[in-house]
Amino acid sequence: MSVIATARSAARHRRMSRLEMAAYIARLEGQNAALTAENTWLGRQLDRAAVDYSGALYDLDVVKAEAARLHTVLAATQARLANATAVNPLPQHVTTQPIPAIHRFETGPVLRAGVSPLAAVTDPGQAPRTTTWGRANDDTQPLPKQVAS
Repeated sequence: MSVIATARSAARHRRMSRLEMAAYIARLEGQNAALTAENTWLGRQLDRAAVDYSGALYDLDVVKAEAARLHTVLAATQARLANATAVNPLPQHVTTQPIPAIHRFETGPVLRAGVSPLAAVTDPGQAPRTTTWGRANDDTQPLPKQVAS
């Protein structure tokens, strides 16, 4: 049914005059316009909410990616820290050879550390170098030959 037919039917039952009928129709058209405007306003609000929602989803994806990156960095840092602070026993496959006793220091005169056979840094056959004070800088002696026992 059309709006006019509906209005005529209502007017017959309520016994409205033509003037009352015109006012009733005008009031219904006003309500229709108000509801249409409210529907348009709600549609705009829904569009804004959809844009905000999609922006929030994008922000959430960015934050999740950053959290995953920071989690991998944290795991690597924790692994390095655990490795640095771990107390591990020495490896079992490493064997140390006993150092053979050298008898050359048990006999002979006592030497100061500067003239020790282990302090030789230059060829003993060279002329000694002098320092700025004119003293000999090289008091080394030749190393004795070692014989394997």
